[in-house]
Amino acid sequence: MKILVIGGSYFLGRAFVEAASRIDEVTLINRGNKPIGDNIISGGSFGYEQLSRITEIVADRHDEEALRNLAKDEYDVVVDFCAYSADDIRLFVDNANVSFKQYIYISTTDVYMRGTGAFLDETAPYETKDYGGEAGLYILGKIAAEQELKEISKDRFAYTIIRPAFIYGPNNYAPREGIYFNWIKKAGQIIHPLDSTGYFQMVYVKDLAWAVLKLCGNESAFEECINICDSEKLTYDAFAQILGQVTRVDFAKAGLRVEEINERGIPLPFPLTEEESEYYVNTKSESLGIEYTDIVKGMTETYDAWLKEPV
Repeated sequence: MKILVIGGSYFLGRAFVEAASRIDEVTLINRGNKPIGDNIISGGSFGYEQLSRITEIVADRHDEEALRNLAKDEYDVVVDFCAYSADDIRLFVDNANVSFKQYIYISTTDVYMRGTGAFLDETAPYETKDYGGEAGLYILGKIAAEQELKEISKDRFAYTIIRPAFIYGPNNYAPREGIYFNWIKKAGQIIHPLDSTGYFQMVYVKDLAWAVLKLCGNESAFEECINICDSEKLTYDAFAQILGQVTRVDFAKAGLRVEEINERGIPLPFPLTEEESEYYVNTKSESLGIEYTDIVKGMTETYDAWLKEPV
């Protein structure tokens, strides 16, 4: 296939490009802040043959003139990793000098309405509440982008919307597992909520990357929204046990009650209470042949990669 990627230089996007370039031609459009070509120079995981299948175009997706000046080309799929608000997708579709058959948008499970008490499959309603701040803007922006894609795709191209839960893995820039790795390495302990009733689901970045690739050109995924996450319901206690297995370190747990954690503004990465937690149904993804790596295996690979990162 010929795949056009918007973004693709960080974390999930980079993992996807690494997977796709093994077999497909991939063109990236991004601002050029972290070129894929630099990866091999710095001892990255891209080989020369993969790099030969990758074309990088430096352009801002919000620059209409730059999009109109793209070399005219035909693609099988556009994969969009960085649409965050209304008009992001429309601006690209209306101005880019390219044609394509399918548009895959990487959204998030955060688009679902919170606090319903229901297991959330892809038919669950959108969130309507504005939570304010960056989180509120992110959620409402993702919803707006999804709605925009559904609207403008009619009679023009097929859409696929992918909604991952918490993503973990090598090169994760989000403050999740890396927080714990740093605590363990530097302090020999982690902050642990003693009375947390919260739970959460995760997905390994490599699983998600291969899931996106599997859905490229897959007609069974046309006009579909798809939750991507492991079905396992994790808790803070379970996560601490996993950390012990993967780090091979006998670290201490500095126990604090949830109330104290909130009062002190300690930014733990997952929901602390059951009321803040949601469960996402992943049966549609499994029916499409998407598989999930065991959390211990995935976290072990993540930790081992983290240890090799430059200080």
